[in-house]
Amino acid sequence: MLSEEEEGLIAHAAVKLSELGFPLDRLEMKKLVQSYLNSHGQTVVKFSNNLPGDEWFQLFLSRN
Repeated sequence: MLSEEEEGLIAHAAVKLSELGFPLDRLEMKKLVQSYLNSHGQTVVKFSNNLPGDEWFQLFLSRN
């Protein structure tokens, strides 16, 4: 769905936000991915309206 580089950028952004005092919860993290995809003109058919599901989120956490 996302390349390793894209996932790395998203993970890095989440860490930076947390360091600045704005940790992301599950929904905010999924919305960050949705926003990234929408702003880059990408569509992931497996995501409903480009919003990843809970399974993707869990796998993302295990990968990053």
